[in-house]
Amino acid sequence: MLRKIYPLALLGGGVVIAAAPGAAQSDQLLQATDIVPNGRIGVYAHGTYPSEGDRTHAGVDIPAPCKTSGVLAWREGVVIDLIDSKKDRNFKSLGFMLIIDHGIVNQLGKRTFSSYFHLNEAPQRSDGRPLAINDKVAKAEQIGRVGETGAAQGCHLHFELRHFSSRFSPDWLNIYGPGDRRSSTEFLRDWTDPYLKIVAPRQAGGTGRAGPLVSVRVTSAARERNKPTATESTILRTLPAGTIIEGAWVPGTDGKSRWLQTATGGFVWDGNLASELAAPPPTVAAVPAREGFLRDHDLSGTPVKGSLRFAEPLRLLADTTTCSKEQNAVVKKLSRPRARCLGAVIAPGHDAIVAENWLISEDRPGLYQLIWKGVAVGDIAAVSGGAMSAFEDLSGNLVIVSSEARDRAKSATLPYVLYRIEGGRLVAKTSQGFAKGDSLPDRNRRDFIAAAETARLARVAEEQRREAARNAAAA
Repeated sequence: MLRKIYPLALLGGGVVIAAAPGAAQSDQLLQATDIVPNGRIGVYAHGTYPSEGDRTHAGVDIPAPCKTSGVLAWREGVVIDLIDSKKDRNFKSLGFMLIIDHGIVNQLGKRTFSSYFHLNEAPQRSDGRPLAINDKVAKAEQIGRVGETGAAQGCHLHFELRHFSSRFSPDWLNIYGPGDRRSSTEFLRDWTDPYLKIVAPRQAGGTGRAGPLVSVRVTSAARERNKPTATESTILRTLPAGTIIEGAWVPGTDGKSRWLQTATGGFVWDGNLASELAAPPPTVAAVPAREGFLRDHDLSGTPVKGSLRFAEPLRLLADTTTCSKEQNAVVKKLSRPRARCLGAVIAPGHDAIVAENWLISEDRPGLYQLIWKGVAVGDIAAVSGGAMSAFEDLSGNLVIVSSEARDRAKSATLPYVLYRIEGGRLVAKTSQGFAKGDSLPDRNRRDFIAAAETARLARVAEEQRREAARNAAAA
């Protein structure tokens, strides 16, 4: 059953993105942090791995409120592709989408395209006029609003700076790369990190042009500043020793020192940094801490004992094993006879119920069913004596974790399966050390993960087939 592990933690504030500049044209590039004026930096950065399973994330996610958050064009250009939900099957994955051709961008040295996924409705200007292919847009002009269409997990914009024009990677045939692709030829060739600050040519008292993107390790506590100087600058954050950061080398304002300009636009003196890493780091840079969000959750004081360890910071949500009259009515309306409501999430903004699984079948053998916003969205594999817990990620999305009770003869870290809601369905995203025995719960759990992976591969194969057909038709 659903168990209350911790009291509800207060939600911490996000990193607020600076307001966008006006639409006046210049050769300065609009930064990714200006694309959505009231958005914030999301947990999914360019090169996040693992992401949505054993895959690499290209581009960045910028969470912001749906419907009211404007999306601005990165640079002047021409619309070359868009998606209309009534005419395009890709709406189910990309949502309302727009791609703009910016031609050769001097600062990047090659032809560049910007892409915008999961818009709230068909791409349109601020006055409501719809955009069409071959329309010209100005730098910082509004081209749509943030939504959660397609396979979006919560309200956010997926934004890319790419160097190919198709909707999907010509090598991956998808918007995700299989496995760890961060050092692959196609990843380094086909995208530019949108959060990499592009430095203008040297100006009086300023810095020089940034070099290539590198990864370095912090050797001693380092301070990231808003200017490449230890004087007349503001400290943005302190980076603990061992942190991996990415950026480009630039000279300091004194013309002698060297600073790393980070992906978020700050500067770190190289005296606090180790030599450049030969390959991309095994993990992405640490996400700024927010109240209640932890990677390690201690459950030693609960019946399941042990602890949960996640790859991303999650905040535990309060839940209850007592269902209200209204929640019991929802289960009764959706279910076959004798299905019971087992518990619910009581954290504000998360309408979720756990019930007996009346939809159990051979290919989806989870023991319980999640009802989200009044709709049955998927099965949850469970083990007797374990726990189902509700968490929230940094983008405000609901995450369900089914964990086992600790076996005293094994590690204190609990096996678990982590689920997210995608496209209105509950999808198993991560499996961490679940039981390998032959009990019925063990078999159910393994079968469920295998079924989810089979379905994922089938979706990838179908998308590859459709893309090949489109390419053949275009040729």
